[in-house]
Amino acid sequence: MKNEKKRGVSFLEGSSLFRDPLFVVFDDPDHSQTENRYIIIGHSSQNRLLIAGYLERAERVRLIWARKTSRRERKPSGR
Repeated sequence: MKNEKKRGVSFLEGSSLFRDPLFVVFDDPDHSQTENRYIIIGHSSQNRLLIAGYLERAERVRLIWARKTSRRERKPSGR
């Protein structure tokens, strides 16, 4: 609820990124030294390109935040 109010994306929509067959995951070592955190980018169930941060605990995924990608993040690299 807090994430949706702050970033305009519900955790329900954010969690749908894992169903995108073309999602991409990156390590996110900058945001925790005690846990392995990751960033996922993909299309949500509402066909919006989103980015989210998450971690895995006891074989479960815990979504930390989710938001729409910025213009810079949508731009292909190298251009």
